[in-house]
Amino acid sequence: MNKPGITPPTYVFGIVWTIMYILISFSVARTLTTNTEDNKRCYIILFILNYTLIQLYSYLQFGLKNLELAFINIMLVLVTSVLLYYFTKVINKKAAYILIPLILWVIYASFLQIGFLRLN
Repeated sequence: MNKPGITPPTYVFGIVWTIMYILISFSVARTLTTNTEDNKRCYIILFILNYTLIQLYSYLQFGLKNLELAFINIMLVLVTSVLLYYFTKVINKKAAYILIPLILWVIYASFLQIGFLRLN
């Protein structure tokens, strides 16, 4: 598979996703321990959907090697990440700010995916 020129070395993905999961964990913990019930059910459903889509991406991209489905998936990850940010912000603003690196990383991953589609 041809890679776009902006593709980092493979080991970078493991480091970045480890950091992302730590940040997501802090955000989730802060959000769920906030003393309000506003939108928590929607938040939990959205969090599970976002996490599932993130996990599905690797399978679609590298397991099935289906670049089109992986592109659709990364767009859904982006949408659910932004929605997660906004739902989190309603419950706990500091917890929402912790998710900004995730959104930035998913935007970058989206550009990578576009590059994969164009080159292959």
